[in-house]
Amino acid sequence: MIYGIIPIGGIGKEVISMAVYDFFCKACQEQFSVSCSISERKNVKCPKCGTGEVQRIYKPLGVMNSNSQAGSSPLPSTGFG
Repeated sequence: MIYGIIPIGGIGKEVISMAVYDFFCKACQEQFSVSCSISERKNVKCPKCGTGEVQRIYKPLGVMNSNSQAGSSPLPSTGFG
């Protein structure tokens, strides 16, 4: 999942934004996160066993609309409960 954008660089340097992605290693079953650019995602290797047999994990994002309040469910009430 993309947790956020991490700016890389400094004053007087080009700023490169990198996202954090979650991966799952098919070989050793390790779950891990990597900060990389979109083009580098295909080259990610497992930090535990070193294999490139990894799969990106997609997680659902929270969605809020203008009627939602912090701490409340963004889904409409079903009338149950």
